Amino acid sequence: MSSIKHTLAVLLAICLAYIWLTTPALSYYSLQAFAVATLGFFITKRIYGGKLWHILPKAHSIEIVFVSFAVVLLIGSTGNSQSLFYPFAYIHLFFLVMTTRQSTAVVATLATMLVHYAIEPIPTSVSIAAFMTLPMMLLFFLFARRQYDDSRIQQKVLQTEEQALNSLEYKEQTIEGFIVNFLQPKLLILRDLLETSIHRGEPIDPHILETQITLLSSESQKVIESSKIDPRTKKTENKLES
Repeated sequence: MSSIKHTLAVLLAICLAYIWLTTPALSYYSLQAFAVATLGFFITKRIYGGKLWHILPKAHSIEIVFVSFAVVLLIGSTGNSQSLFYPFAYIHLFFLVMTTRQSTAVVATLATMLVHYAIEPIPTSVSIAAFMTLPMMLLFFLFARRQYDDSRIQQKVLQTEEQALNSLEYKEQTIEGFIVNFLQPKLLILRDLLETSIHRGEPIDPHILETQITLLSSESQKVIESSKIDPRTKKTENKLES
């Protein structure tokens, strides 16, 4: 699902929850609708091959749409800011940050906050303060996600470089060994960098990108130079060295 379609689907689920809560004929069945949405979440997860005990929705999937509708509906129908289930709103934010793009998480959080404010019978300073915790928690989760992504990418870079240094014998390097042990891991890192930049909505760090391209260029040149050596010459040199 594309970024725009995914964002619109989440917004539609939140708006549908608002319409449901403000329509007397529908609001009476809010808990039943919550149960159906929860069931739809687990059915969708099962269809796409997810494990039922894996609560976190699959990234960029329709699963977060069911979660958004269910959480807003549950909180709104059980007291809104006074609901015992209001902490579920923070779990919803965590799911948004971890499984959607940054822009989607921001828009969905603002929409959720507006819905809760709109259905509040008499907004008080306490309820407004409760609603204002949503963007604050969103910023915290976004910061934590950024730190997590940076740490994960850095760890992958270090692991790849360590494996390259430990497992590759540069003088005996073959094209197959270069592809399996060096090129493919580097390409995975570059793909991860691209996915992370898409999620954040910002360009890739040029320093990290330049480092990876430089390593690819350097090791490729070594393979080219190694492939130019006649294997018989290698054997002769090895005998002389021994």
